[in-house]
Amino acid sequence: MAHEKNEYQPKVEASMEQYNCMEPEEFNATCANVFLDKIEPCTARNISYNDFASLIFVQGEEAIHHLFTRGTHDEISYGACFLMLFIYFIGACWAAGSAVSSGLVVPMLLIGACYGRIIGMICVDLARNSGYGPYPQGSVWAWLDPGVFALIGAASFFGGVTRLTIALTVIMIEISDDVQLLLPIMISIVIAKWIADFITHSLYHAVIELKCMPLIDTAPPAAFRMDNEPISKLMNTPIRTVNKHPTLHEVWSLLTSTNHGGFPVVEETSHGNVIVGLVSRPNLRLLLNHVEFHFEAGQEAPTHIPLYDNVFAGELQTQTQSPLIDAQELEPNNSHDLCVNVTTVMNDSVFTIYDTFSIERAFILFRNMGLRHLPVVDKNNVVVGMLTRKDLLAHEIEEKTGYGHHGHHGHHHESDA
Repeated sequence: MAHEKNEYQPKVEASMEQYNCMEPEEFNATCANVFLDKIEPCTARNISYNDFASLIFVQGEEAIHHLFTRGTHDEISYGACFLMLFIYFIGACWAAGSAVSSGLVVPMLLIGACYGRIIGMICVDLARNSGYGPYPQGSVWAWLDPGVFALIGAASFFGGVTRLTIALTVIMIEISDDVQLLLPIMISIVIAKWIADFITHSLYHAVIELKCMPLIDTAPPAAFRMDNEPISKLMNTPIRTVNKHPTLHEVWSLLTSTNHGGFPVVEETSHGNVIVGLVSRPNLRLLLNHVEFHFEAGQEAPTHIPLYDNVFAGELQTQTQSPLIDAQELEPNNSHDLCVNVTTVMNDSVFTIYDTFSIERAFILFRNMGLRHLPVVDKNNVVVGMLTRKDLLAHEIEEKTGYGHHGHHGHHHESDA
């Protein structure tokens, strides 16, 4: 057994870059010139390599290729894998949270490949100590390969971070080009996803929360029983509305005093302010800024303006939700005498729900239709509240409905959507 171990030479990839040292004679002469007081024999070998340098000083794709390569049981040491795992994990976390345009696919594959190969090398050492013989004489080495463990580790880490399942399995099978690894890859991805879901949500979900983007889930939170809870507990009230033909001063006052993204358009009736549509903030700003859409109070409101398509087509494509506007810049002197026709730009097919509508059904309607605003009305179609994406976040539902340890009932505020 000892004789076989001495004869064994570890297999190394042909692409593994080796040292580029000087020839022994030239190297000895250099040593003699530099160390005049102490001349020692110097030798150099160009057949060796540095495993850690082969991982850290190359592109990420090449380092992953070294870790995935089959039949290289002793090419990379424990120290190189542990050091690469530590440095690359810290560096990937720092780069992912910075403003640098850096991807996460290669770092996730490389980090997973590092700890996967470490586990594979541990299994190889256990097999050797158990008497299976040195590689490659033993039959156990046909399947006990650190490169395979690196592939499975990369798949598990990728799946735990992104929560991908079927798509990731197809990607990893195409990377390995070995359909026999389908089952272990699937098992590792599913187990990693289960464990990660038990601990926290995905990385991309965390990034969305850091950016304060109101992303609602695809389904209502399972922890809340919302089928019997009315939407009146979640809606924002009182709300700001706009008439069909408001004055410029009213529009200007509405835009300067709030930063809402949409406003219900109402019409006064005997029952109250009945909703007739919904107008967005960018549309109101464009009506306010272009004199082509202004008309004097008491005159008939224009219903079609030839410049409408030319004015709105270019500006609405580039304009995002507007912040508070400058009063001195945008309010004209005769703003109390001029009006705008909001009906030309409003959405007259807006979705509305009754204030007795259940939270669960409102959540499904809002999510499936991709809405930003959902007005809430009473039995007379009078606007009594507004529902936005922020109101359907899990913590908002918990706070307003009273579910959870810190929830309370009856809390309403104006939305900043």
